Amino acid sequence: NNPIDAVVDNAGNLYVADSSNNVIRKITQNGSVSTIAGAAGMSGAIRNPEPISFYPGISGMTMRRNGDIFVTQSLSNSSGTINDHSIHKIAQDGSRSVYAGLVNGEAFKDGLGSEARFRYPRSIYVDHSDNLYVNDKITGGYATQLRKIDLSGNVSTIEISPLQTYAPVSAVFDLSGNVYVSGWGRSAISQLSSKGQK
Repeated sequence: NNPIDAVVDNAGNLYVADSSNNVIRKITQNGSVSTIAGAAGMSGAIRNPEPISFYPGISGMTMRRNGDIFVTQSLSNSSGTINDHSIHKIAQDGSRSVYAGLVNGEAFKDGLGSEARFRYPRSIYVDHSDNLYVNDKITGGYATQLRKIDLSGNVSTIEISPLQTYAPVSAVFDLSGNVYVSGWGRSAISQLSSKGQK
């Protein structure tokens, strides 16, 4: 129900972010489908231990080479009872945790792990060194910025200018660590180093 993202592991298994059902599904090469995280019809923040389910608002997914899956959550409701803008990790052994950011902690702040804050993180990517990159909303409107999460869980901001007209929506990486970004508001592809230098 509204699959929003998918990744493939080294064995050829497909993992799908089934956003409206609040689950992550695995599809093997023989077509067998199973749920590896979340519970359809339930909502609640991923934590260790339970509850087992995601909030509605899965907005992106990627996988590191070791098979760990990372999921972005972007959801606030009008009453303020749900406010999850964080990055969740599903380890190979099935354990789940909040990897970066904080449930009920919407903001924009660099830092290590739970010290960092996100505001509507969307697409998430992984480079050849297993660093993560997240499209994260900065303020109102469509202005977003790339956030980098290194292997230690440290979150930093990849500066892109002009900020007001740049809304990155997709990114790919070469073997030298350069980032190629497309976005709304610009009729061009930008090449950046991993530190945001053009």
